[in-house]
Amino acid sequence: MKEMNENTSSEIEVLSFDKVSKTFGTLRANNNISFQVKEGEILGLLGPNGAGKSTLLRQVVGLVHIEQGAIKLLAAEGKVPVAQIKEKIGYVSGELNLPMYMKVSDYFKFLENVYGRHIRNNYIEYANALQLDGSKKIKNLSTGNKQKVAIIAALVHDPKVIILDEPTAGLDAEIREKFVNLILKLRGEGRIILISSHTFGDIEMLCDRICILKKGSIVKNELLKDINIDFEIYKVNFASNNYANEMRDFPFPHRLIGKTAEVKIPIGGFTDFLTAINKIDYVDFVKKDMNLREYFLSFFEEGLGD
Repeated sequence: MKEMNENTSSEIEVLSFDKVSKTFGTLRANNNISFQVKEGEILGLLGPNGAGKSTLLRQVVGLVHIEQGAIKLLAAEGKVPVAQIKEKIGYVSGELNLPMYMKVSDYFKFLENVYGRHIRNNYIEYANALQLDGSKKIKNLSTGNKQKVAIIAALVHDPKVIILDEPTAGLDAEIREKFVNLILKLRGEGRIILISSHTFGDIEMLCDRICILKKGSIVKNELLKDINIDFEIYKVNFASNNYANEMRDFPFPHRLIGKTAEVKIPIGGFTDFLTAINKIDYVDFVKKDMNLREYFLSFFEEGLGD
């Protein structure tokens, strides 16, 4: 996919992160973050807790100050700081913050006044799609139904930029599928969508591109379809826990878990792995299925790094 730079003259709108940084005391939450999300694209942020994902999303919507760098919407009319286009942004927070005393339907009437535009048709469409009952007070809703309220509230005003922080938390499998279909529909309409999720199935179903964050920095930014998993992981089982010394000089990256060692070998390295493992007294070994989750974990699991 061709990347756009800030000098690109085009009618295509792009959400641009340019060397964004943020510290909280001695903690570096974001460190020189740069990437772009263009209209009609969904980018997924992946990272463990504390990697800086939520901080970055909150910076887009103005909840966290941008200490260094800039986040801008690049459009035909020029480069616009996100602080000036808040009405174009829809945001689902990772922490629900809803007026619990209000009925669902009254809350959306209130939002209509806030947005200064007619949103009833969108509200009805999205409420039907996600099976939300508008007659109840928000405080009486289940966690999943409160999440539906948050999702719909982020979408009813037709935002150009959609920011989703753990959007499927609390949703059952049926509603999660409906949510995925709704977001894919909005992508088809040319929305710019940025999602953070610990649910790898969401990322795999929704995203065109992923950014993996580690300690506030990007360690991988690539199209999902272009991910090339160039290694395999084998689980080697032992009869007891007393095998650490035997593995000390093992020629492949590995980590020890109870009576098991997980070993990372490059594609094409199985023969060398077999030669090495046959010098050790083991019970058996099995190859792990590789998927996005295993690919992600390979950046973080101690002992399995490059």
